[in-house]
Amino acid sequence: MSKADASTSGTVGRSGPSEWRTMLQRFLRAHVTYVVFGLITLFFILYAPNFASWTTASAILRITSVVSIMAIGMTMVIVCREIDLSVGALASLSRFSAPC
Repeated sequence: MSKADASTSGTVGRSGPSEWRTMLQRFLRAHVTYVVFGLITLFFILYAPNFASWTTASAILRITSVVSIMAIGMTMVIVCREIDLSVGALASLSRFSAPC
């Protein structure tokens, strides 16, 4: 083995603390929405006794389902480079015209 091979062979596959810190900072910047959502959820789990239950989870899913379906549809419209500003009006109209 040459001197160059011997000096670099000990550091192959290792990363120092500064590399881990840089990778963590990159991850947090790229996924800040998920990190904030996780922190808010953790806060409510710790401080609201009935938050972590199936009833709460089903209520959240039921409430957000309509907006989620509309958001998926609007994403497809925007990807196709079409703009449709009547989505809110159609959502409210369908809510009032649906049977109870």
